[in-house]
Amino acid sequence: MELKINIEKKHMYILSVLIILIGGMLFVQGQGVNNFGHDSEDIYVDVGGGVIKTLQSAVSDGDFGSLVTINAIEKTLQEAIDDDSIATSDDLVSSGSVGVGQNWANVESSRASNVLYTNNKDRPIMVVITGDESYNSMDGCELNFYVDSKKVYEGRGSYASCDISIIIPSGSTYKAHFVEGMIHTWFELK
Repeated sequence: MELKINIEKKHMYILSVLIILIGGMLFVQGQGVNNFGHDSEDIYVDVGGGVIKTLQSAVSDGDFGSLVTINAIEKTLQEAIDDDSIATSDDLVSSGSVGVGQNWANVESSRASNVLYTNNKDRPIMVVITGDESYNSMDGCELNFYVDSKKVYEGRGSYASCDISIIIPSGSTYKAHFVEGMIHTWFELK
C-alpha cells in the first residue's frame, strides 16, 4: 500500500506557522500562564517610601503616590487625575464620546425618506441606513444624505442596495433622501 500526500508549498508554510503557534501556546500554558496580557495584579508600582504594591492593591488602598510624567512634568497619579492631565472613564462618558454610554436603536418605523430630523442629544450620534431598490423598479437604489442642509453623501447601487454610516453632530439636522429605492434598515447609536 502506497500513501501519497501532495501539499503545495504555500500550504506547507501555513501548516508550519500553525504548528509553531500551537506549540508556543501549549508551552506558555504549560508554564502556568493563563492569559497573554497583564491585569492589575501583574503590574507593580512604587507607592512611595520604597513600598512596592500591585496596581490593584495601590488602587484599592488609595495609594496614588506613584509619579507619572506628563509633558515633562512629574506628578502623582492623583494630581494628574485632579488637574485633568489624564482622562478617567468618567471623563469619557461626560465628554460626549461617540459610543460611550450609547446604545443602538432600530428607528426604521419612525423614519421616512426626505424628512428632516434633528439630533437633540447633547452629543454626536451615529446613523446607519441601508436601502433597497423599490419592489416595482429595476433602477437600483440612489441615496442622498444631508447634514445641516449640505449634501454630504450621494450613492447609487445598481440592482442592489445603497447604504451610509455617518456621525451627526449634536444639534445638527439630517435627512436621507431616497431618489430611487426605499429604506430597508435605519439604526441610530444614541
